[in-house]
Amino acid sequence: PMPWLHSAHFGRLEYTPTSTLAFSDGLPGFEQERCFLLIEQPSHHPLVFLQSLDTPDLCFPALPVRVIEPRYKPQISDTDLKLLGFAEQPKLAEDAVVLVLIAIHEQNPTANLLAPVVINLKTRAAAQCIDPDMRYSQRYPVLPALEAAS
Repeated sequence: PMPWLHSAHFGRLEYTPTSTLAFSDGLPGFEQERCFLLIEQPSHHPLVFLQSLDTPDLCFPALPVRVIEPRYKPQISDTDLKLLGFAEQPKLAEDAVVLVLIAIHEQNPTANLLAPVVINLKTRAAAQCIDPDMRYSQRYPVLPALEAAS
C-alpha cells in the first residue's frame, strides 16, 4: 500500500516516497521539518503547496518564481549548491525548480524572492536559499505580478 498522511488542509493524501522533497537542513524557523510533499491542484494553479509530512497542520503556499518575476535568475551560494548536489548554478526548469513562499498579510500577499526554495529535479533535495547578493525583496508584492500574468 502507498504511504499516506492526513493533512489539515487537503485531507487524506497518498504519495510515493519518490514524490517527497528532502530538506536536509529544514526550513528557517522550522529546522525540524525535513520532509515535504509538493501539492499541485488544478483549481489553485499556479499556486502550489509544500505540505509537511511530519506536521499535518504545516503547509506553505508557494508560486513558481517566474510567475512573480519572469526575468528571475537564481544565484545560489556555494554552500547551498553543495547541499543541493549541484556542481554549478542550476538551469531553471532543466535542473531545478525554484519556488517562492507566499506570506499572507492583512493587505496583500507577498512573495519571498530573497530566499526562494530550490528543488533539485533529479534528487528531490531541497533548500531555502538566501540570495548571496541580496538582489530581491523578501516581501515582493504578489498581486501585480499575478494580474500581469493573467
